[in-house]
Amino acid sequence: MKSKKKESIILMTSIILFLIGYAIVYPENMGICDRNNDACIYSMPTFTIGEPLLFGSISLVVVSIFLFFTNKKSFDIWKKFSIIYLPIAIILILITPVTSGGLININKELTTMWLAGIFFVVSLGIIFGKRDHHSPLDLDEC
Repeated sequence: MKSKKKESIILMTSIILFLIGYAIVYPENMGICDRNNDACIYSMPTFTIGEPLLFGSISLVVVSIFLFFTNKKSFDIWKKFSIIYLPIAIILILITPVTSGGLININKELTTMWLAGIFFVVSLGIIFGKRDHHSPLDLDEC
């Protein structure tokens, strides 16, 4: 089996980001804050940092698991897509207000969910759509 060092780094990084996001959104579950200490719980940057990290990293964790079973060509195409997409998504999330009003209610949580969903769908399209004939993902060989 080939070494999957890059895929391992991506998986570990996405798990760490998920845990950081989870700790910020649910500090009482991680032992950071006491369940009865509202001042501690509500002092966390839940909506500005926690939710984007939590929601964004979920799709990255799942995609990084699939990357273990893909070939180098698909991984390279996915890497190029990610290098372009993720910085743009991060900028869009950063400039989106936490709450908004008006006819079109676009807030940071909704923006994060949409961008994470788009990242997930496009990533799976790249991983499953850009395979050569001898890919480990070929189900015909089973």
